[in-house]
Amino acid sequence: MTTKLIPTLLLLIVGNLSLRAQSESVPDRLEFLKSSYEAAVKRAIEPITEKYISELQALQTELTKSGDSEGAKKIDQTLRKLKGEATLAEIVMGRAWKYEAGTQKSQLIFNEDGTVDVSTRPDIVWTWTIENDNVLFIKYGDATDNGVKFEFENFDDLNVEGKTTNQGWVRLLSPMLESQ
Repeated sequence: MTTKLIPTLLLLIVGNLSLRAQSESVPDRLEFLKSSYEAAVKRAIEPITEKYISELQALQTELTKSGDSEGAKKIDQTLRKLKGEATLAEIVMGRAWKYEAGTQKSQLIFNEDGTVDVSTRPDIVWTWTIENDNVLFIKYGDATDNGVKFEFENFDDLNVEGKTTNQGWVRLLSPMLESQ
């Protein structure tokens, strides 16, 4: 059903855009196309996500009844992320992240013990903490002010800019896809 729905939605979007094209500027048309596309994708994905959540909840119940509290906890963390209820620490921990600072690119992995594995600088001790629920502070070396802070306004938008302690701008943290 979903595979038939997507082409139909795209035809409606393109058709509607064509009708509006004659009277709107390019930025207005572009914004309309983007918002129409995002709405169509959301409508198409919603039933799949709901089914996934339902199956995860059933598995969580099964694991809880069998006494597998660790497995049930992992399911709970996944559900919280899907529902947008996860903390920043839950979102960043244990995943590979792409870090970009100018031409430097690294892979970061935030460990449960507060350390960070940095692909390009394994010789330095890196640590991480969360401040004010939405600021990720990555510290390197022994000095307390050597580090980078990244503010997350929205946990769904994990491609953010952060300001370093020396007032330089860096770009950080897009989750790495499993295939990267």
